[in-house]
Amino acid sequence: MKLLWLKYGELLPPDTGGKLRSYHLLRALQGELDLRMVSYVRPGVSAGYAAALGAELPGSRVLEIEGQGRGIATALWQSAARRIPLTVSRFTSARVRRWLEREIARDRPDILLCDFLMPTASVPQIPGLPTILFEHNVEASLWRRKADSATGAKALIYRWEYEALRRYEAAVLRRFDAVLAVSPDDKAQFEEMAPGTHVAVAETGVDVAAFTPPANNVRSAADVVFVGSMDWQPNIQGVQWFVKEIWPAVIAACPDAVFHVVGRRPPASIRALESANVRITGDVASVGPHLHGAAISVVPLLAGGGTRLKIYEAMAAGAPVVSTTVGAEGLDVVPGRDIELADTPAAFSDVLVQLLRNDARREALAAAATATVATKDWHVVARSLVSFFQDVLRSAAAGTPARGGRA
Repeated sequence: MKLLWLKYGELLPPDTGGKLRSYHLLRALQGELDLRMVSYVRPGVSAGYAAALGAELPGSRVLEIEGQGRGIATALWQSAARRIPLTVSRFTSARVRRWLEREIARDRPDILLCDFLMPTASVPQIPGLPTILFEHNVEASLWRRKADSATGAKALIYRWEYEALRRYEAAVLRRFDAVLAVSPDDKAQFEEMAPGTHVAVAETGVDVAAFTPPANNVRSAADVVFVGSMDWQPNIQGVQWFVKEIWPAVIAACPDAVFHVVGRRPPASIRALESANVRITGDVASVGPHLHGAAISVVPLLAGGGTRLKIYEAMAAGAPVVSTTVGAEGLDVVPGRDIELADTPAAFSDVLVQLLRNDARREALAAAATATVATKDWHVVARSLVSFFQDVLRSAAAGTPARGGRA
């Protein structure tokens, strides 16, 4: 089976949730089918990117697209002229579309997969070629939450974008032969937005070997860690809530505890939270050592779509996880067995204090989590995706809809 995988932007380094998911699935799928990955980028984005991508994914192709104005006025004009949301218009390329048409005519794939919503307007509609849209988030929902929390001019722009996305995303879901969501909740939202759309869930995975602690690992009994990109609003909101509403009660009970925020590009609002018991690490080469050294990993998210790769990574690293219910949505976990869930400041701080004071309970939670993620390796997920691709092909050949459920 030949799969053509289209993505906007650099896949490397895999330092965000979406890039990590795509990177690991692409790596795992290489051994399962004939894979061609196309990544299109702005001119001069990263010297050496094509070579680096080729080393990771042999046969991949990097396309440089036409430059576009970066100002908001230009972006809004382009979006209005194309009648598509900013989220899509800013990443639409006629050059990429023409290249895909020529490449598909030259060496036709069995399936074309569009990674994320952003490249969808660059995907040509080729009769007889099955297409799959891989949605890592419900983009309209993300922008609705942004609009609800913004003020002034931002609120107006965000509301315009939400309305444009609500219409566009519903329409584009119907255009593809099948849709991959990353959680049952996202799947339900897509089916509500576009009734009749055939949506499957791509399981969340983890590179178990990469996160397994070394044999001589030494773990602190007082360090609590959060891992996540700190330029993503739900992470910013969650860390602020944790430090202001939860952490003071933990420190009152466990004065030696230290909270580490590990993630790229922390804004000034997060840097301002730093204290003797709160450390803002910022960008790191690898989050593994930080998870290996922590007593507990926390995921205090209050909003956000998709699934939480960081939870499976922490579980594979042997760090017991305490999360909000929202933070663990879409994951195959059992509260009280391999994860602890808490949704109020008092409940969250109580669980943390109990775990920090109870080595045996932390070890039992970590052991159960390790057993859970042993069945979640990316190679297992990739094989289930291949079965889904085969089902899409059979359905296309028979002229019947692809099945839903899980990939």
